[in-house]
Amino acid sequence: MLEVMPQSGADDRMVDVLVSLYSNCPPETGVQFHLFASPHVCSPLRKYANLRMEDGDQIQKAQEYGRPARNENLYRKLARRRFSHLAHGAHNSLTQGFHYTIRDFRLMISVCVKADPNNLSDRERIIGLRDGMATTLRSASLPNRVCDAADLINWCSLFVNPDRIDAASSPDLHYDDGRELRDQIVDHDTIQDARSNGLHLWKEGEGDGLDVRFFSIKSFPERFGLWQMGALVGDLMQPALQYSSPFLLTMGVYILDPNSTKTIVTANHVRATQNAGSKMAVVMPDVAKKARDWTAAADAIDTGGALVSMYHQLGLFCHPSKVAQTQETAKAIWRARGFELNADVYKHRQAADQGSNMNDVSLSYAQRANMNLLLLLREAAMRDLGGAVCSFAISKQELSALTSRGPDEIPHRCRRSWIAGRTAARSFHRN
Repeated sequence: MLEVMPQSGADDRMVDVLVSLYSNCPPETGVQFHLFASPHVCSPLRKYANLRMEDGDQIQKAQEYGRPARNENLYRKLARRRFSHLAHGAHNSLTQGFHYTIRDFRLMISVCVKADPNNLSDRERIIGLRDGMATTLRSASLPNRVCDAADLINWCSLFVNPDRIDAASSPDLHYDDGRELRDQIVDHDTIQDARSNGLHLWKEGEGDGLDVRFFSIKSFPERFGLWQMGALVGDLMQPALQYSSPFLLTMGVYILDPNSTKTIVTANHVRATQNAGSKMAVVMPDVAKKARDWTAAADAIDTGGALVSMYHQLGLFCHPSKVAQTQETAKAIWRARGFELNADVYKHRQAADQGSNMNDVSLSYAQRANMNLLLLLREAAMRDLGGAVCSFAISKQELSALTSRGPDEIPHRCRRSWIAGRTAARSFHRN
């Protein structure tokens, strides 16, 4: 995982350089770009304030107090006033006529590769791929740094704990190699309620919590350049098109197998060319567009290029009372640029995993216990129906294998839920 400085503009040269990010990736590699508009602006503001001139007697005051003393010169006072004003604007609008808040934009790049961690050659290959991507980004004037386990924990914990986003500043979490990552990301008192329209994160006695909404793109504009992507984080010229809450914009790229892709492109190119030359092309205007698209894909493959599978996703983190306003504002921002957003109904947990780079973080004990309970109830329903119908796309043999574990094979914290699930399943079967 790499943390990259977000770009403030682009041109054709940057596009040509960034295309090479995927050239060295092996097939079935996943690359994700996460742009998060964070309300935690205290850290960069503190660095800004510390650059101001210190008092001449700062060292003497520090020795007297036993800690760094507050500077009283004009530059430090102005910096503190500006710090206070901008920090307040991270959670409250600075203007009354329209919403205007301060955000710290952070860009993360994560890469998932199929490999064996115990294989030294695979590890060297992955490190070489990471170094190559870092070099490519630097050549495009995008400074970056390699993230460690602590950075991954701090990054993922922002999206699963409601108090970390609402707080003015979140304390840094440190990696403990004696515990699994999943236990260091999610707070034990965090409660997650899955609803049809999103997720609700809350804690007992700590306010109304946080609502999370995820959206996928239903339709794209016919053409959209890299230099136009800056408008998707808000329009500077139109105050109404500004996000009123923190948001996470994710772009995922999946590297396809070039051999199978070439076969598919060739077949579709031939079919599209035949349809474009037929008499039906006169009354079907989209036939010519499809022919042009498949011709461009075939030309790219002939020149040594390749095709990738790509998706975009938008995540909104807002107060429950402002959900409707935040959703409509986000849709208006994207609609103004030719995109149409669709809510990920009943798929918000999968969207959260994709959007926050938690695909490889395993389930917690409580989540695993709930999964066992759900599987047991499914098994009871299948037995009641004679095993003829399974609406969850899981065969009876696979379901039996998942639910055949005994209490001794389940962690101690899950055994109570497992026994309760088995009792509920038997009672459900008898009734």
